[in-house]
Amino acid sequence: MKKLTFLQAFRGIAALMVVILHSRINYPTNESSLISNWLFNANGSGVDLFFVISGFIMVYTTRNTDGTFLYTTKFAVKRFARIVPVYLVVSIIFYIVMLITYGYINADYKFGWNDVVKSLMFIPLDLNNGNAPFFGSPVLHVGWSLNYELYFYLIICISLLFKKFRWVVFSSWIAFSLLFLPYIFGNDVTLIGFQRYNFSSYLNIITSPLIWEFVAGVVIGWLYFSPLQIHNPLVARSIAWISAAFAFWWIVSGVHSGVGVTHWGFPMVIMVFCFVIASKTYEFTVPKWLIWLGDISFSLYLVHPIVTDTASLLLWDTPARVAIQDPSFLPLMVALSLAIASLSHHYLEKGLSNKVRDVILKKIEFFSSKNKKHKDKETDNVK
Repeated sequence: MKKLTFLQAFRGIAALMVVILHSRINYPTNESSLISNWLFNANGSGVDLFFVISGFIMVYTTRNTDGTFLYTTKFAVKRFARIVPVYLVVSIIFYIVMLITYGYINADYKFGWNDVVKSLMFIPLDLNNGNAPFFGSPVLHVGWSLNYELYFYLIICISLLFKKFRWVVFSSWIAFSLLFLPYIFGNDVTLIGFQRYNFSSYLNIITSPLIWEFVAGVVIGWLYFSPLQIHNPLVARSIAWISAAFAFWWIVSGVHSGVGVTHWGFPMVIMVFCFVIASKTYEFTVPKWLIWLGDISFSLYLVHPIVTDTASLLLWDTPARVAIQDPSFLPLMVALSLAIASLSHHYLEKGLSNKVRDVILKKIEFFSSKNKKHKDKETDNVK
């Protein structure tokens, strides 16, 4: 992964963008601050960047799969342990903090423990009537994107069982769910991520055009392992940085605002593709602080609402309202979010998640070894 450390930087930047976005929403800057308004409007595109990278990483990490049930099970466990324990703990903490905060300001909190349980099962709270692509955000509102991540991982896991035909199976399912299903039910097929079809239930997730961003990442992964290459390092580096400048212009200018592969996702796909292909020729140097930011990006993405939401509720109806609307309040929110994220990364990701992963994998190895010995013994008896 040495040549692909820039992907960690992208993850870190994407998470930071979302933190800035929610600071912008919770603490609207003064109207006179044109520069801050200009810069903050498109930070939601960090989620699009996450999705494209996830698609690529799934191709990269499964390149040596043997297609066995054991490999697929271990892969699923690693994905599960990477996300679920941290999400579970942070969601419960967020819910308790919100209950206390709403009680302090004498307001009613709209969520109950039933909503928490449903959220932790990665089921959107309003699948039938909610606006796409959220369909009723979970209690920890940033978790809406994880509903798509887990669904995508499920498709990958099932595809892995088909060994050398895994990408044929994957492509067939994508064609069926994103093209055929919407079409046969009388919908005009679209690539716009925030559009929804006339479905109800979990079909709204399965058929969501937002899935195309993961697919784009998968295609980039295929191209990475293809003969495609830019042989001149100078040209490779130049194309990569031009793509980054193009992405910055696209999302900041508002030329096509909104989630999806035709909007914010488009420049993210171009940028990730250019950097990935350029990395085959040129090794990008990534500052250590950006790699660190990438390492804590998952925790940063999950925990920052504890900071931003709580502060906005407590301070909004106080004399501090004007002060927290000033852009100078943003660095404080970011610093607090980074501090809590670093603790979450250490104790929840490296601690709890890794322990859950290791315990489950050891159990799998034990039963796999036991089963193998049993089969070998049966074979010897037959002989």
